Amino acid sequence: MAEEQKSQDDLSLEDLATEDTNKDSKEPQVNEEENTKTQDSQKAKKPNKFLALFTPLENFARDNAKDIPVIRNIDEKLNPLQKRILLVTLIILLFIIIIFALVSAFKPKHNPEEQINNQSTQSGTTGLSGGELNAQQGTIQGDSNQQNGVVVPDFSALATRPPIVDDKNLEALIQKADMLYKTGNKQEALNLFNQIATYSKAIANYNLGVINAKSKDYEKSMEYYDKAIAAGEDITLSALNAAVSAFRLGDMEKYRYYINIANTYAHQISNLPPYAYSYALNQYYQGQYFEALSPLNHDQNVNFDKDSKRLAAKIYTLFNDNVQAYNNLKAVAQKQDELALGQLLARQGSLNAARGHVFNYLMQYPEDWHAKMTMQIISLKLGDFIESAKIIDEFAVVHKDQNLANPYPIKARVSPTMFDVQLAQDEFWNRSFEHSNLLTSKILFYYAPYRVFNVIEALEIISTGVLDSKINQGNLEESRAILVRGATISNINTSIAQALKRINQNDLRGGLELIKQHVEENPNHAVLHYNLGLIYAQIGDFGNAYKHFLRSYHLDMTDLQAGIFAMIAGNLIYKDTMTLSSNVAQSISESKMSDSELQFFRRLKEWANDPKKTGIYTPSTDDNRAISLAFQSISAMHMRDMQNIVAGFQRLKNNQPHDIVSNLLLDLAKNYGSNVKNSALNLQYLFREDNMNLDNVFYGPSFARELYIYVGFITGNLSRQKDLLNSKLSTQTKNPNGLLQALGLLNIYQQNFEEGYAIYDRLINGLKEDDSVTRLMGAVAAIGAEHKNAASLLLQLSKMDSSANHESRYALGLLYQEAENYNAAAQHYNSIANHGFKSEFLDFTIDDSKVNAPE
Repeated sequence: MAEEQKSQDDLSLEDLATEDTNKDSKEPQVNEEENTKTQDSQKAKKPNKFLALFTPLENFARDNAKDIPVIRNIDEKLNPLQKRILLVTLIILLFIIIIFALVSAFKPKHNPEEQINNQSTQSGTTGLSGGELNAQQGTIQGDSNQQNGVVVPDFSALATRPPIVDDKNLEALIQKADMLYKTGNKQEALNLFNQIATYSKAIANYNLGVINAKSKDYEKSMEYYDKAIAAGEDITLSALNAAVSAFRLGDMEKYRYYINIANTYAHQISNLPPYAYSYALNQYYQGQYFEALSPLNHDQNVNFDKDSKRLAAKIYTLFNDNVQAYNNLKAVAQKQDELALGQLLARQGSLNAARGHVFNYLMQYPEDWHAKMTMQIISLKLGDFIESAKIIDEFAVVHKDQNLANPYPIKARVSPTMFDVQLAQDEFWNRSFEHSNLLTSKILFYYAPYRVFNVIEALEIISTGVLDSKINQGNLEESRAILVRGATISNINTSIAQALKRINQNDLRGGLELIKQHVEENPNHAVLHYNLGLIYAQIGDFGNAYKHFLRSYHLDMTDLQAGIFAMIAGNLIYKDTMTLSSNVAQSISESKMSDSELQFFRRLKEWANDPKKTGIYTPSTDDNRAISLAFQSISAMHMRDMQNIVAGFQRLKNNQPHDIVSNLLLDLAKNYGSNVKNSALNLQYLFREDNMNLDNVFYGPSFARELYIYVGFITGNLSRQKDLLNSKLSTQTKNPNGLLQALGLLNIYQQNFEEGYAIYDRLINGLKEDDSVTRLMGAVAAIGAEHKNAASLLLQLSKMDSSANHESRYALGLLYQEAENYNAAAQHYNSIANHGFKSEFLDFTIDDSKVNAPE
């Protein structure tokens, strides 16, 4: 039956064979030989058994697809053999599709925990993480560079080799994965990373370690670094990064473990591009900062240039070489580095350039409080108190509402420039401190004369009163007022004489108390106000000096000297003296003085307005007034005319040969414009009491003490001065206040703040020497001795005594900011804004112990 079916199937499939058989049946005579040939031909056309397997399918296709035109056309055009080949091909394709579907269906799925977003951290052509390999800030101390007691695993059987990055396709995959990760296509990045893993598991684990470290999952990052190390690829680099993660966790045992691995296998990458950089990192993490610089500075591999310069910048910063740190960072800086660049310039003292960098950073990141507080500190250093107060006021709100810690807390301190001998020697004549005219103004006030009543002037006042009484009988009250004034002149004159006698005996404070008492009794007496203003100026209280000079001038507008002294004192406390200057100019134009007398006051007024535009005043040969000779020298100082500087001080010394101030100024003037150190040997004689009258230092104006102590500081004679002052203090019978003032200042210069504070405390609380200047100096010593609360109290009292005391306000601002009372700090900064103020005594620094540094 099978053969029968096969025969039927064969015949049905071979139409051509059927047609040949019909043709043969039409011929009437066929010989035997031809019949034999026909049978052989039919046997040759019989199909093979393999193709016969497809006959049922063929029949099924032909019977069921007749009505489909496309299939019918194919059936008509193809012969049976072609049809069978086509059918075999289709069946094979169908099997392949089924197999792929089964493989995909049963493929094992990835653990979601392991599908970490993969960020490419390849650097250059090496496949290394530039970000993670960047050195972390901070000094790593301890015994991290020791290997004792740490077991280093044996990887000798593994061949350390670089990642497979020669293949451009692999590098392209890494870059593409990085791009996908950064643009948020994390799943696609993961898929690409899986492909990367098929080429190198070391690269995969290394990058997974980097990504977890950046996510601050340091434990997991170490797990992946361990796998990378175990794979034998990039052992040194993986170990270094693992050490960073361990350090972040505070696990110093693991930290040393990984560092020792990096040390052990460092030689295996000695011929590879990352060697110099990885060696530098290794040294850096062991605290061998100097050793780390050499490979960084001599690495010729441009692929690691960016990371090398960044690491070098950090190391130079540790060495306080801010110029090199800035130059290295600047060479590879991006916009996010503007803040660091600004901070490095600020450390160099280039504050204006630093502010420019920080401003650029804030344009990109306006809400970054690290940058904002950096700007606040720079503004404070520059004296831009408005900007500084504005920022600190804003921070006060954020600090309160969000409990945000100050990233850069400050610490008030005594200004280090006070103790810089070299600076003091180089720039004695350029001492500006808080005002450019401070030194010259103190010299002028030191030599200014006191006033006493003239008998003729008193008689003229009395006569005027009598005359008015006789002529203006209807104005008796006014006349009586004048007569009363005239009647009290003798008493006032006697009182002034007594006060001046005490001042001439070098009891300046005793004279001050007497004058203050007489001013209270006679508040409208111009001469009393003038003398009181001059005493205040000589003890350094320019706020009260301005007040009483101005009052004296308003009471007697013919007193040109009182008006000009009010201008000078007003400038020192940043008062607007434009109106006063106009009034004095009017008084000069209406004055009935001689031209020679008026010439002095014209030049003195011009000097008060602008010392650089005055020119040099030269007194006549017969003018031996101390103030005229002093004015010759100080007017020449601004013009840097050494000849006239010396000439004025020389005449002062000739007239006052034993005055300590005149001798000091002359010897210093002879070296004007050069280093004061050159005259140090010539000044040694001044520090022996038997050669010079030091009463002015012990009891007189504060300028005498300040100059004496300052010159002792720059010439190295403070110890000798201290012995002399202590000896004098133990034997003196006069008021000891001046001696204690000198000792207090001397101890500040010697940085003996505790001793200095104790002396000022004795002056203020024991001897009631409680003027604003003494309180200020006591606060300076207290800040140096870290008695911040006591300093704050003294400064508050000093501010109350003299509202124009900018030093006290500035110091309080610093102390309030240090104590995190930001609103109060802003108020004090605003109170001294717009004046270009610079403190003579105080400064601040960043309190490193409280810094909240960003990671």
